[in-house]
Amino acid sequence: MKSKYKNTIWLLPALFIIITFTIVPFFLQISDSFQVSEINNMNGYQKIFSDTNFINSITNTLFYLIVPIFTISLSIAFAYIISQLSSKFFKKVSIDLIYLQYLFIGVAVSAMFAFLFQTNYGFINTIREANGLEPIEFISSTGFNTTLTTSLYLLISSLPFYTVVISYKFIKSIETLSDKFKMNNIEKDYYKFKILLSENKKIILNLFLLVSFQMLVSFPIGLFGNLDNMILNNGLTIVGYINYMINISNSVNASAASMILLLIIILYIGPIYFFNKWKIKERRFSWNY
Repeated sequence: MKSKYKNTIWLLPALFIIITFTIVPFFLQISDSFQVSEINNMNGYQKIFSDTNFINSITNTLFYLIVPIFTISLSIAFAYIISQLSSKFFKKVSIDLIYLQYLFIGVAVSAMFAFLFQTNYGFINTIREANGLEPIEFISSTGFNTTLTTSLYLLISSLPFYTVVISYKFIKSIETLSDKFKMNNIEKDYYKFKILLSENKKIILNLFLLVSFQMLVSFPIGLFGNLDNMILNNGLTIVGYINYMINISNSVNASAASMILLLIIILYIGPIYFFNKWKIKERRFSWNY
């Protein structure tokens, strides 16, 4: 017991850091978000919901929650293809090559999108103009093009990491289940695929929640170059809006937007996570192992 009490002393520095840099700023942000302006007599929440930039940012952020569906689906498909390679060497090389893309993805994808999709000098529009066609405004202040282009950017940026993780899980499952596949004469890809999904459904759901969180806090400034271009082209996300408010020293709006983002994260990710936990417990209770 004495040893345990002594060991708790080592937790005090960490506790001090958490309180100083996390808990106290959190409550200060809550307080700031309700601060009423003397100019228009509105608190932070009233101000941001009357701000067009915030409405655009929350609309974009919620739309990007579609991206995880495609990210995880494509990652599963690529992972299954890799797991079915007969050569261990090619499996390893494939995963390593995909992971290398993840390491350099931020700069590489931004540069690639700038090269391909810029309205004035992008590769696609250069070809279109050379053939007498009008350029396409992939990133535009009007229309839906910016949102679609950014969605594609976020998809490609997030895809390598999840492909690698699911590939390793599938390969491990196949090694574990190979004898059972042979004993039960399971040779068709359809049945193998279903079994792999069933065996790895927990990790797949957790990865879906992770990529969803990644989309909620996305800040794809590399695609636009700077905050001014993000605003000009209606490309703000909630995190981008918070950064913009901090840059112009509007802590009230930044605090209110931070609280709204936290609420969205809790309302979106929380129910999915706890429902999954409940279903797992329910199955464990009802099944005979």
